[in-house]
Amino acid sequence: MDRYKHRMVEKSAKPIRLKTEEKRAQKRDMMLDEAARQINDFGAGAVNLNAVAKAAGLSRNALYYYISDRSDLAFLCFQQSCETMAEDLALAVETSSEPHEQLEAFIQSTLSPNGPPVAVLGEHDFLPEPHRTVIETATVEITRKIECIIKAGINTGSFRSINPSIAAHCLIGMINWVRLSARWLGEPSNREYRLDLARGIRNIFFHGWASETSAKPRSVIDVNLLTAKHYNAFDRDESADEKKSQLLAIASQLFNQHGIEATALTDIATAVGATKGVLYHYFENKLDLVVQCYERAFSIYGLFIEQALLHGANGFEQSFILQHLNCQAQVGSLSPMMLQSGLESLPKRHRAIFIESSRNIWAMTQKMLRDGIEDGSCNECDVEILTQVSVGNFSWLSKMPAVIQSQSPTTVADEICNSICWGIVKRPQLQSIVD
Repeated sequence: MDRYKHRMVEKSAKPIRLKTEEKRAQKRDMMLDEAARQINDFGAGAVNLNAVAKAAGLSRNALYYYISDRSDLAFLCFQQSCETMAEDLALAVETSSEPHEQLEAFIQSTLSPNGPPVAVLGEHDFLPEPHRTVIETATVEITRKIECIIKAGINTGSFRSINPSIAAHCLIGMINWVRLSARWLGEPSNREYRLDLARGIRNIFFHGWASETSAKPRSVIDVNLLTAKHYNAFDRDESADEKKSQLLAIASQLFNQHGIEATALTDIATAVGATKGVLYHYFENKLDLVVQCYERAFSIYGLFIEQALLHGANGFEQSFILQHLNCQAQVGSLSPMMLQSGLESLPKRHRAIFIESSRNIWAMTQKMLRDGIEDGSCNECDVEILTQVSVGNFSWLSKMPAVIQSQSPTTVADEICNSICWGIVKRPQLQSIVD
């Protein structure tokens, strides 16, 4: 009997092996889906391996058949994100010879609600080498291909004469941001909502929000002059406040550039030429520092809205000024903390406050756009969706310093606003106004 069983197993070895491989592939997919959700919610360094194993129907020990550790899991998720996006772009290029249609198909497919969860690309500095370089190279290549499509559109006359590199990065920035925006705004991320976000990106990227008669404001506000403060270095309290402000600014800049998990307290201390003990003098721990960086950011974003309302002559100018200030801030040293992966890792009380603050800012930006539609300075559009996706236009800036290193914050802000406010699609009647 035993020999008979052995012969039956031997005879059917190939089908059993295929079935086993398929089962392992399914479990791997379930593992990566859960890990991608957790990366977006908690951050790459805070993924719960027990929860990932459970979601895939694996024991904790069996999980290590697929990965070596948490960073390896994050790498696989980021790699899958890059591969999926690259495949979407390749298929989009095959659908048409028209650059506009290629980009439209890419946006639609890469943000399709039918696909699996996708880990937001932004924390690859958390990875050790050589994995970090693999993801960096893949993201650069995707962006370069989008840039080539935009250049082709400019050459054929379908797109305006804009900075193709800036426009390509803005598109990737919006795609990454909308994968997180529902969390930060307390919105339900259902199928229809995700379709609306993809539609919103297409509308703002191709057509912007400026009406046919809207022109760039005659002068822009210098964010450094706006936020400059004078303090008495001989006043102990003022001096301490200034030191803390500098620490928050540097920490925010590093968190934006490398991600929260990849930035250690020693990195921040080194950047300001201080010891780690100095940080503990001002902050209880890293979590306290992160929370205060977000508090600082919302204060700055509120200041930008005040200035936009004060100096904008109509709804379009207010929206333009707000976008311009945010771009300047991310290019320069002010660098307010960007809303990024890891919201669920924050204390519940602060999380609720930050979501409420995000919604308040969102409501005020919507009012600017609605006022612009009413006064004729802005095009008719889905105000809620457009104001939501537009954050992605400056969210990438601190992560791509090489793209903008030879330009001033004002120049970069001008180029982003030129691309996004009027869209990249060529409209002859706008040329004299924008240029």
